Amino acid sequence: PRSTLFPYTTLFRSAMLFLPVVRNGSDHALLVAAQFAGKERPFVRADFPLTPAAIDLADVSGYTGVMFDARGEASARLMMQTYHVRGADLWAAPVGLSGEWQTVRIPFTQLSRRSGGGAWDGKDARALLFELSGAAGAAAWMELDNVRFY
Repeated sequence: PRSTLFPYTTLFRSAMLFLPVVRNGSDHALLVAAQFAGKERPFVRADFPLTPAAIDLADVSGYTGVMFDARGEASARLMMQTYHVRGADLWAAPVGLSGEWQTVRIPFTQLSRRSGGGAWDGKDARALLFELSGAAGAAAWMELDNVRFY
């Protein structure tokens, strides 16, 4: 089936769109819009490298967590790509979204992995990832602003 949001979406590939949108006056936010593929557990991710090309490691152990402003209609997670975790089981925490802007604070202590593994020490970060997921064929969106460590 063809998407109305992304007319060239195939049955097997989710489509994602990034756009700057006006939040207030000359202040802009990032809009992430997605149309999910017709497959099991579709998702899209917006990656924010912490070093050029996310090759070198960033030591963020001097911070407590990640803070950002967000709103949207999607099931979302904040994920941390790290050197010592390979594969899909990244350090992650759910992000609760609503149609209204809210400031979200995610302490590093809330990041966990499905396989366990204790606490993340913050010394081997490569990138922050914002993942949106949903039902096959569904659409989702999120606006994101002021992403920072605290």
